[in-house]
Amino acid sequence: MMKSDILTVAWEFFSKMNRMIDRLLLLLFCSMALLTKNVNEYSSVYILVAITLVAIDFYFESERVSLILFILSIIGSVFLPDAFFCLPLIIYGLFGGRYRWLSLLALIPFFVHLPDYSTWAFAMPALFLLSAYLSLSTAASEKRIRDNNALRDLNAEKQLELEQANQELMERKDFEVHAATLEERNRIARELHDSIGHVLTSALLQTGALIATCTDDKMKQPLTDLKGSLTDGMNQVRSSIHDLHEESEDLYASVQAIIRNFSFCPVKLLYNLDTVPDRPIRNTFIAVIKESLSNIARHSDATEAIVSIREHPALYQLSVRDNGSVIGGSVGDLEKSRGMGLLGIEKRVEILKGNVVFRKQGGFEIFISVPKEQT
Repeated sequence: MMKSDILTVAWEFFSKMNRMIDRLLLLLFCSMALLTKNVNEYSSVYILVAITLVAIDFYFESERVSLILFILSIIGSVFLPDAFFCLPLIIYGLFGGRYRWLSLLALIPFFVHLPDYSTWAFAMPALFLLSAYLSLSTAASEKRIRDNNALRDLNAEKQLELEQANQELMERKDFEVHAATLEERNRIARELHDSIGHVLTSALLQTGALIATCTDDKMKQPLTDLKGSLTDGMNQVRSSIHDLHEESEDLYASVQAIIRNFSFCPVKLLYNLDTVPDRPIRNTFIAVIKESLSNIARHSDATEAIVSIREHPALYQLSVRDNGSVIGGSVGDLEKSRGMGLLGIEKRVEILKGNVVFRKQGGFEIFISVPKEQT
């Protein structure tokens, strides 16, 4: 049980206990008044009837029930003078609701039997005032508790919203930092490619020209070795720049770019990754998405497609689904298309030790799951 539920149950119990204590106090005073005025064989009956009516009122906790019980008590008090002494106990449930002003009807039996009350003429109004005070005081206390509970719940809700907003802000900040880092890596890779590649290419051309024009046989071998070293250096630089570019490739940005350039039908992206997949997985997902959208454009009459990328504790999942039908009537017809094709998708996923499923139901779907750890 949550903390708020426990507090609600405790508040309801506290409220019922307060009202029970108020009624017990009124029962004590009303019984003392009745027994002090006149003790006979019916006194205990009046008290038992009053307790029964109060129990009914306490059980239902309804303004309408309180009003009905009060009217019945007024009628009984008109014909039975001693029943009037139990009326402050009955009227307690009426003061807390919208029918409180009907409590003035208690003046009817009071004035009808005023000659019989003598010295109790002022004691009974005091009991009515005590009943009104206890009822209104308890109602005010309950209202304060309800307001405090509502304020507590509102504060808890605002706190949760604030924590969620902070979490989203931190995630957005991390994403922006990651995107900026990848963009900077791409910039560095481009500059290295342009500057170092230009210098090495120029050096290779000049070395080749020197070898071609050199007449000294002793210098040709060193120049040839130099050209080989420059060639190896060029290849290593290209490989490093290529790796740097691939490491800086952001899966989300790449998929977004593919979707933006796809004009055959609207594509919805569902992206839910907390970690960055390894480069082979990223490359495979990008290639599969490209091929899947290309197949939709060439072989389907779809009006909508959904690309879903999700992460689970031990694997990544990719799904590309459309709502159209395969033109030609079978999945196998897609193998006749150019490019990687479904067989190429299977081979790529097999290299990653993953699984691929082709489904044709309410459209066409390519579903892929690959393990996070590549061994």
